[in-house]
Amino acid sequence: MLKLIKIGNLIYQNIEPKTVDENGNEIWNIPQDETELKSCFKDTLDWFTTRYINQKLQEIQEDLPDLVSEKSWLEGVFAARGISPEDVRNATVAVVIGQKTVDEAISELSIPEDLIPDFKRAVEIAKIIAWKEAIWKAEATLEEQVDSMTLEELLQLDVKKLCQDAYAQIPLEVSGD
Repeated sequence: MLKLIKIGNLIYQNIEPKTVDENGNEIWNIPQDETELKSCFKDTLDWFTTRYINQKLQEIQEDLPDLVSEKSWLEGVFAARGISPEDVRNATVAVVIGQKTVDEAISELSIPEDLIPDFKRAVEIAKIIAWKEAIWKAEATLEEQVDSMTLEELLQLDVKKLCQDAYAQIPLEVSGD
């Protein structure tokens, strides 16, 4: 059983009481061993990651469910004009990963002038989704780091700083061009 948990790490910030006793007092689910502590840290990583993604999306006035819906709607707009949604997806991915410019993709798809803003928005949505996936991939890497830590390392770990440092390396760029 662990006798010391470093409270200053905010590790317990998002943990809810396990249950409530007959007097209404909260009974907390405090880790009892190293395995449970690692699990707790990984839950905290997940919580910080979700919070970070939502905060960044809020900063650019976006919402993930709305983006997914808008992406589907845009694919329908292109399909209605005879442009394959698969071709649009492939072109947006090519722009996001830097294989093509927006103008090259527009030219190759022969996108009509009135649909160019829609294509640019599709590229912006693809960039946001790719960013989100990169953040989740970084979180998985952080979980692997936590799994390899000793108890002493875990007790010194600042999860918030770990997340901030890792995620700061993944910029959210939404210019559409």
